[in-house]
Amino acid sequence: MSKLAVIYWSGTGNTKAMAEAVAEGAKGAGAEVALLNVSETTADAAASYDKLALGCSAMGDEVLEEAEFEPFFQQLESRLTGKNISLFGSYGWGDGQWMRDWAQRADDDGAFLCGEPLMVDVAAAEPCEILWLDLVPMLQQQNTAASWYPKFLHNLLLLSMQKNLALSQRIRCTTPKSARGRLLTYLSAQAVRAGSTHFSIPFDRQQLADYLNLDRSALSKELGKMRDDGLIRCRKNEFELCGTE
Repeated sequence: MSKLAVIYWSGTGNTKAMAEAVAEGAKGAGAEVALLNVSETTADAAASYDKLALGCSAMGDEVLEEAEFEPFFQQLESRLTGKNISLFGSYGWGDGQWMRDWAQRADDDGAFLCGEPLMVDVAAAEPCEILWLDLVPMLQQQNTAASWYPKFLHNLLLLSMQKNLALSQRIRCTTPKSARGRLLTYLSAQAVRAGSTHFSIPFDRQQLADYLNLDRSALSKELGKMRDDGLIRCRKNEFELCGTE
């Protein structure tokens, strides 16, 4: 039986929840699993496992947590040659560059990464359980006649299209270089969706800043300027477009 260590650092609990889900899934697949906070182990101990699942949240300017996890990973890097590893973590801003950088480091170290880095940003509205599905066996030919297959395929395609649409909309909103350009693009799209120049948005100020990849203070300052210029009226998450440049 292969031995897997799931080692993580978590600031708010999101990456810890991911680590617990990874550990539970691996146990269900028959692996012997050790679930460890990075403070509970060392690079030498981690290197003794057959496989590693390493988790760390994105911090600062999309980097690994610098006080505990980065030093641990630096010490581990020389021991990763030929080892099967997977990487995971949570982030709330940027575009996941920390994961791409991390995966590149692991690849340069000679590790065998399990699949391509998958950038997923998920927030649960309430306590829930995560169901991991292996699509490869589910999409095999012998399942096409099963009663559940058409509905499963429909839901899979629907979710994929919705995600692609959401990503396309965000790319469009973050393409302008100026804060005003991003705000006008986003607010105009919301007005079209609402069918009115008066509408509400699903974000508070911090969430809107994160969505548009802006600093919150820069966002608030630009909203004030747009209000002074007579372009918008706003109060909390209620907006009204008054004119265009």
